[in-house]
Amino acid sequence: MVVAFSSLPYLGTQIRTQGWMTPRTESARRAFLGEDIGSDSLIGGDSACLPSIKESIASTTSFYEDLRAREEQIKHGIGRRYRTRTQKGFLNIHSDPKRGPFCLDTIVGQLVEGQVVTSIAGEKYSNWVQHDAGWSIADFNGVTWLEPIED
Repeated sequence: MVVAFSSLPYLGTQIRTQGWMTPRTESARRAFLGEDIGSDSLIGGDSACLPSIKESIASTTSFYEDLRAREEQIKHGIGRRYRTRTQKGFLNIHSDPKRGPFCLDTIVGQLVEGQVVTSIAGEKYSNWVQHDAGWSIADFNGVTWLEPIED
């Protein structure tokens, strides 16, 4: 088996190596070193690579923006999960917390012991949590009805 070697200038010195291990063109060498190669001198002179590079950068940037936005939501309590702890087997879900936990007109459902809900609003209303099913009281008369789940 014959292995072809090439000699190319690399940072002012001669490096002798297999051709596939080092950049073959000046633009490839510059890209390898992290230098700006410009859009007109892409590796191999193939300007068709430019859109895919731009799309990749845009996709990565979008991912990090979404990640930062989710981090802010978490800081404000959006998406926080709570486990239902009941004294009587259920916890009422209300459409409006402003009328209090004893208002029967605003009850839209019930949570059972151990049921997990996710908050959809960052701010609580007094000691109420707005979750994916409505509003439920988190703490009342010294009892914790919705216990935060620490992930």
